[in-house]
Amino acid sequence: MNRLLLFILCIFCFSCNNPISNKSVVDFSEKEANSNDTISHKTKPVFIAIASMTSPKETITYYNDLINYISKKVGHPIYIKQKKTYAEVNELLETGAVDFAFICSGAYVDIIRKRKIKLLAVPKVDGELFYHALIIAHKDKGINEFSDFKDHSFAFTDPLSNTGRLFPQSQLLEINAIEEEFFSKTIYSYGHDISIQMVNRGIIDGASVHGLIFEYLNIHHPEKVENIKIIGRSRKQKVVLTDDFVIEEIPVDGKLYQYQQVEASFTQPNALVNQKMLTWASDCLKDSNNDLVELYCGNGNFTAVLAQHFDKVLATEISKVSVNSANYNFDLNKVDNVTIARLSSEEFTQALNRERAFRRLANVDLDSFNFSTIFVDPPRAGLDSGTEKLVTEMDSILYISCNPETLAENLKQITKTHQVVSAALFDQFPWTKHIESGVLLKRR
Repeated sequence: MNRLLLFILCIFCFSCNNPISNKSVVDFSEKEANSNDTISHKTKPVFIAIASMTSPKETITYYNDLINYISKKVGHPIYIKQKKTYAEVNELLETGAVDFAFICSGAYVDIIRKRKIKLLAVPKVDGELFYHALIIAHKDKGINEFSDFKDHSFAFTDPLSNTGRLFPQSQLLEINAIEEEFFSKTIYSYGHDISIQMVNRGIIDGASVHGLIFEYLNIHHPEKVENIKIIGRSRKQKVVLTDDFVIEEIPVDGKLYQYQQVEASFTQPNALVNQKMLTWASDCLKDSNNDLVELYCGNGNFTAVLAQHFDKVLATEISKVSVNSANYNFDLNKVDNVTIARLSSEEFTQALNRERAFRRLANVDLDSFNFSTIFVDPPRAGLDSGTEKLVTEMDSILYISCNPETLAENLKQITKTHQVVSAALFDQFPWTKHIESGVLLKRR
């Protein structure tokens, strides 16, 4: 088999299950064979190099299935050469000591200049080809932005790591700081999960780590990130934020409302137009009575304003992040007559029609509500048929739409029982085709 100088540009999303205190010795110079009984060992072996950007043992554990799969596909046994650094892996590629390797984008940039390698594949995660670095700090160190790391300790992962080295270097350049003079101490951990654990335990004050590895630990091992806060990320952002949210203030009818706007969660993007929408919606429902049911409530943007016009409000939202943010916003604005349930519109329809019971409604007595008005702000797909039928059972319907086409389709059915008494257009995105529509309907 002709030796092919190939490498796979890969990002890693693994967790480390071994505490740092469990000391072990790893000889990175040794080869570790990957057994595969289905392949004849008379064929020429293929050698692959891996750098341990998670702890060495976990790297081998998580790569086994992939290596076995590749081995079956190429019809040759594969042997792993595990190295501590990306520089060592690059050297193996340059000298032809391995046939291919898994390296990061920073190491790729370093070696591609020599034009001795060929790109074979890149990973796609959640449908996207890009990833990001996270700047993390221990929550008790008083570090809220990158400049606060002055005279604090900091962990890099590898000299060639894009997320673990190159990105924090760019942050130093932005504040005109010299690494040796800025940090009190720096180390190389040679593992993103190791950097995360060191910050979580207070061994080091901060680090720059791979976003996917942090997110994996946050989901599967939240105790390993419980003492950490994210103060910045690389994904097309130039400003380092204190937290992953901001507090936005919007005046409506003489009252100042405050909203927690969480990064990457749904919200109304144009604050000035949002103010007009909230004012219009409040005016539409100011003479209401009984109770309100709201579907797709998001972070409680409309709920916080409309709640004052009703005895009680039941709001539903499917996103956990939005539900948490909505509860935060209700407390922030001293709104105490809202109950929020994490349900989709379809699930709420099933629950209200007694077609299905939900544990998420265990503490909600639907019979205690006297709904007369419904407010909906659906996604671009509009209302499904079940929800479309549900809204017609209410006396008043306030419908905010981000897609006039699906709104028009829904109105074909809704206007058989209700008539439009007020309508408005809101240009959230000037100089684009997108428009927000608002329609108030009353029973005929």
